[in-house]
Amino acid sequence: MGEGKISDGLEAVLFDFGGVMAPLYEIEFEESFRAVYRGMHTPKFSERHYMDIVGSLMKRMQTGLLEGAFWEAFETETGIPKPRNPHKLLVGKYGSLRHNHLSMETIVGCLKDAGIKVGLVSNTIQPHVAIFRERGLYDISGPNVFLSCERGFRKPDAMIWDAAIRALEAQGVSGIGYSQDGSRVGLARNVAFVDDNPRYAHAFESLFKGRGVYHSSPSHTKYVLEALGARF
Repeated sequence: MGEGKISDGLEAVLFDFGGVMAPLYEIEFEESFRAVYRGMHTPKFSERHYMDIVGSLMKRMQTGLLEGAFWEAFETETGIPKPRNPHKLLVGKYGSLRHNHLSMETIVGCLKDAGIKVGLVSNTIQPHVAIFRERGLYDISGPNVFLSCERGFRKPDAMIWDAAIRALEAQGVSGIGYSQDGSRVGLARNVAFVDDNPRYAHAFESLFKGRGVYHSSPSHTKYVLEALGARF
């Protein structure tokens, strides 16, 4: 690990998981569900409408809908029978994922060596969480793991970041302020959030006046974090 020193200002970095710390298989995942539709001889409605239903159900699953309830709702709302091996379809290529992106692990390790707190904030579903936890893929962030399916909120809802920022404050991160009634965090100037979805990076910045970092590659994220004061 490269040596670094804590920056004046940057005290914590939160990372998305899929697409930043690990590969994102969203396109492959969508194609698997499209194949289920295309296998029907007389579908009830258009493929686009079908995928809108799947997308809505996935958002519900990301905020706590359990796997069995997902497939019950899938059958009810699409009129399509639950496919064979439904768990495998939900898990997809993540079932073979055994390592985080090495370059990102190096970046996170350097930040920790420099005294900068790190954490994960991820929109995800329970079947994926079970795999990642079993294989220790979340361990790199220590206790700071904030998952939508466990919190009941998904990005860009402010509440999932609120939980993460409150935890960081308890660990000594400064520059955090609250709304007038204290109901939610309104300021996190010394916290950065890294996501491969620019909408989420922008939302974090807008909601908390922190640093939203759009992740296009490990080298670009390292460059931006260096510009914010991190030393690698």
